[in-house]
Amino acid sequence: MLLSHNIPLFFLQVLAASFFLYFACIAPAVTFGAIYGKATNNYIGAVEMILATAWCGIVYALIGGQPMMINGGTGPVLAFTEILYKVSKSMDVPFLTLNAWIGIWVSIYMFIAAFIDLNRIIVL
Repeated sequence: MLLSHNIPLFFLQVLAASFFLYFACIAPAVTFGAIYGKATNNYIGAVEMILATAWCGIVYALIGGQPMMINGGTGPVLAFTEILYKVSKSMDVPFLTLNAWIGIWVSIYMFIAAFIDLNRIIVL
């Protein structure tokens, strides 16, 4: 079905859904980015949160099997990051390095958990 000026209706629906998802993802990313900036002395801010949200969304859409996922910062992750910043400050360890090593460790653990199928031990 075509609208006026030979614009396909499907194109307009895709465009509308894309704009909706963009604004649904950008608003929390900016908001949580500002809160992360306060919690981490601007080591992680709005720009980093927007980039991380975009990167995770693109990678998840390509390899996760579900392209329509809204992701971004959450309260528990913010609380963990704030505590991690305080711990790194008290131990006199660079925050971003500690954060990266924790991310690497969690990635390794998740790959091992997926490889040996640890979810089989979850009992309802």
